[in-house]
Amino acid sequence: MTDPRSDADLLATWRAGQSAAGGELFARHASAIARFFRNKVSSPVEDLVQQTFLALLEGQHRLEDPDKTRAYLFGIAHNILRGHLRTLTRDRQLDEDVSSLADLDPSPSSAFAHKREQQL
Repeated sequence: MTDPRSDADLLATWRAGQSAAGGELFARHASAIARFFRNKVSSPVEDLVQQTFLALLEGQHRLEDPDKTRAYLFGIAHNILRGHLRTLTRDRQLDEDVSSLADLDPSPSSAFAHKREQQL
């Protein structure tokens, strides 16, 4: 059964020190955040999801309107993604006109196809 409390109520309860409310927020939004990352990168997304919720925990005092917790989480996820992509591109020379996100973090099948193409 889902918790009838709003995200704002859960966040307030979490701020008051009840960690179970943070767990409820995680359970409520983790799959959507994971889907956000899976649609952008092929690397394992579990760490990115964890980083997102850790940033929510660390920065929850900055969220002025608790009714916008979901939007705030996606904003954090966007910033985590940008940091992840910066890490992927740190030692690479990329031409933004011809490179894509798939070039930065290819899926296993894309990597295999590229390797096969190079062998041929």
